[in-house]
Amino acid sequence: MARKKVMLRPSVNNLLAVAAIIFISGCGKRTLLTDTYYRRAMKSWDRGDLRESINNFKKVVSVSPHSPKGQASLFHLAEVYYQAGKYRKALNLFELYLDTSDAKGKELLNVLDKIAVIYEKHLKDDQNALRFYKRALDLTFSKEDRIKFLVKTGKTYFSLYQFQQAVDYLEKAAGDMETLPQKIAMSEMAQEAYYYLGLSYAILARDVKDRFQGGESYIGVDRDTIDKCIEAMDKCIKFSVKTKYGVLCKFQKAEALVEIDEYDKAVDILEDLQSSYPNKTVIETRLDRIRGLAGR
Repeated sequence: MARKKVMLRPSVNNLLAVAAIIFISGCGKRTLLTDTYYRRAMKSWDRGDLRESINNFKKVVSVSPHSPKGQASLFHLAEVYYQAGKYRKALNLFELYLDTSDAKGKELLNVLDKIAVIYEKHLKDDQNALRFYKRALDLTFSKEDRIKFLVKTGKTYFSLYQFQQAVDYLEKAAGDMETLPQKIAMSEMAQEAYYYLGLSYAILARDVKDRFQGGESYIGVDRDTIDKCIEAMDKCIKFSVKTKYGVLCKFQKAEALVEIDEYDKAVDILEDLQSSYPNKTVIETRLDRIRGLAGR
């Protein structure tokens, strides 16, 4: 008697179960690959093998671009390219990370800062640097971060020869710094802020002098601006006499004093700087000229 063939029809539930197993298996394999490549990338980076680190971070991004480790790898990939001096590639990856991640808070400020620094220091593009510094400034949530980006924005305006805008931002930074503990208020960032603030005032004063040479309005307006320059330099000098910015501020204070015919005071400052100023020829040349003006 012939045996009757029985056709087994898989149920919908069975098919779904098989699909789930295949999906879970694929996810598990993807997770395993992600973890393996990420671990290799971090180890390579730690030992300074940037090429191997780049290769493995790329694999993580390729295998699992939207996972936490995929997003972290995209950010680290930008950092490694920056470390390797590949600034344009680093910039592109930081901007991609900015567009695709859900970065917020300190992390977001860090990314915006890194992008701005690349534009400013490595691509010499102050306009784009300014755009990202101001974007970061709008998102700050602590006084320290606000001061940091006020200073960076002010300095960038200075680099763009927009000295009044530089003063506006640096004055705000200086005002905020006066409310902080002394250690923070006179950090290198604070010294830098007072230096560029004073220098901006000095340049604005010379501009006023050029426009009102010989008139009464020149004397009043110029003196007021020069006094603000000297005040800013004095704040820097008070806590940082021997630092780089302390030395630079003393020199600029002497220059400001010359603008208002305080030659003897300027000479005293420059003589004191002779042993610490990096370019002694500059000091000697300025001293010869000012001594002549002072009749010494």
